[in-house]
Amino acid sequence: MPSASVKLENQGSQETLDPFHKVMTLVEKKIRNLDKRKNKLEQYRVDLRAGKALNEDQQQAVNNYDNVVANLELVRELSQQFASILTDHNKQMKKQLKREQAEKQQEEISKIKEILKIQEVLQQMGQEEARTDFLAGSNGAVEITAEKLESLDLLYFNFNLSLACGIHGGP
Repeated sequence: MPSASVKLENQGSQETLDPFHKVMTLVEKKIRNLDKRKNKLEQYRVDLRAGKALNEDQQQAVNNYDNVVANLELVRELSQQFASILTDHNKQMKKQLKREQAEKQQEEISKIKEILKIQEVLQQMGQEEARTDFLAGSNGAVEITAEKLESLDLLYFNFNLSLACGIHGGP
């Protein structure tokens, strides 16, 4: 008879299981114990029908057969419901993880766009025509000193160096 229990992905140590998996493990254990008890009681019933004498404890156990079967059915039903809840929970967690990964990827893309914009601006500042316009303050460019242009050149060099080395954390 197939078991209604959920197979745990992590059969390792109990400490690593989340509380829900611990509950599922407990329920599975209860199902196994009730199954064993039911089978033992069925054997007592067979023995009783065959005319074998049972002691008082065994006779009381046989009288509780219906209760054991009812408990077993109840625990199996609960196990199925718990499994369904766990499946739904896992689906939700996967969706949330996907969402978080997409957001993280979008953040990375935004950072890369900013880096490329800064790199383009600094590269344009290195063009001779742009340098002349900024030094003279002509063609709509703000007038800046040669030292500031050299600082921008140094920034551009360091920016590209950090990108090449992979140590740049963002703009």
